[in-house]
Amino acid sequence: MQTEEDAEDKDDRRASNPKDDNTVSEEIKEVGVVPLDGNDPLIYSKQVSTPPYSFLDEDAKYNENSPPPCYIPYATLSKPKATVKLDILKGLEINDKGILQCTDPQMLEKSKGILTYVIKEIAKCIFTGRGVVGISLPVRIFEPRSALERVLDGFSFAPEYLNRACKTRDSVERMKLVTAFVVSGMYMRANPFKPFNPILGETLEGKYSDGTKIYMEHTSHHPPISNYLIEGPKDAPYTFHGNNEFVGNIKSRGNILNILFKGPNTITFPDGEEITFYNHTNKVKGLLSGAKLISMDSILTVVNEEKGLKTAIFMEPKAKEVQDDEDPNYFEGVLYYSDGTPWKKDPDMISKISDLDEEICTIHGSWLDYLKIDEEDYWDIDTKTPSRVQFLKKSLPSDHRYREDLIWLFYENEKYAQEWKTKLEVQQRKEKKNRKTAENKRKKNIKFVSKF
Repeated sequence: MQTEEDAEDKDDRRASNPKDDNTVSEEIKEVGVVPLDGNDPLIYSKQVSTPPYSFLDEDAKYNENSPPPCYIPYATLSKPKATVKLDILKGLEINDKGILQCTDPQMLEKSKGILTYVIKEIAKCIFTGRGVVGISLPVRIFEPRSALERVLDGFSFAPEYLNRACKTRDSVERMKLVTAFVVSGMYMRANPFKPFNPILGETLEGKYSDGTKIYMEHTSHHPPISNYLIEGPKDAPYTFHGNNEFVGNIKSRGNILNILFKGPNTITFPDGEEITFYNHTNKVKGLLSGAKLISMDSILTVVNEEKGLKTAIFMEPKAKEVQDDEDPNYFEGVLYYSDGTPWKKDPDMISKISDLDEEICTIHGSWLDYLKIDEEDYWDIDTKTPSRVQFLKKSLPSDHRYREDLIWLFYENEKYAQEWKTKLEVQQRKEKKNRKTAENKRKKNIKFVSKF
């Protein structure tokens, strides 16, 4: 007699390897009902065109070139994520020049021919009348994760530093701890694979092991903006909220990509004190040719406006004024009292900070190694362990885990993943057009009534 546990094991096995079309078709189970917990691994049917929580229109027709996938079992979603440096930076190595370089054979192989692919896609779009906006990047350079989760990677040291910042009343020490929180998370986002751009309305809910709660939603399609709210545990009840606009610009004839998660990130403590930080720029070289290198650029700022406190850290300082360090990942900065004068132009070194009223302490380190504030150790990559997000068992129907393109890539079926990615992109453009039409209609129907 088959037990409930045996059935669950069978379901997990069935869902764990649907990358082969023939294997999947043999395991078809006709289901057209909403799963009780949203994690049913058996949603795969030749009669059901979309899974229950699909972002695609319900009236979409079944397409044998892009069947609906099995949902990823929660047992798989909840497996522990990497917390050790070697695992987090897997496929990346520091080269002989000290720069982080992608050495992952799979990624390097998949990156070949990207330029040719894009050119072919442009020609195809023009021929079919779609225009170049119809280009869909190949999923082979993607990782099976949403960019919402990638944003969270940078917040992985919240339990370590924000909990401590919540428990002190010393405003200067809080500034130091928040600075350590931001710097420590930089290497967590160093991933050569591209995450999936979130779909409008896509959400993510989770928690950290200490009880910290996480809520995220993609709230704008153009420009792409995601909002988040993070609530500290009972013994450190801070709130951390903000919005990240993904800003990317390509330089050096398409071979360098600069990525900025633009927007304010504000931590509010129980006593009402607020600290806001603004991100630096991530730089990826070798998009089309040459070695694939990852580095950090520009300036990171942390501000306590009420107390007049400010931190400025230069990721690639024009001149080294704190320490003569040849590490290309070296940064330096200063924590100081600001006179409140807005910067007319972002400085590129400490001596060019225009609003520096009184220096409190200097800062230096390497985003791949350590952080020292006033020569005191605040972070070390080998001794500090990040906390990784734990997804909730029950989630909203809009959760990122239900994206068909992401699921198929997780199952290593690039063909189906590409088909679903394209369908979802077409759906987004259709919805954008509908929103614009509705907005124009609303404006035409507005009647202005005089008060006089």
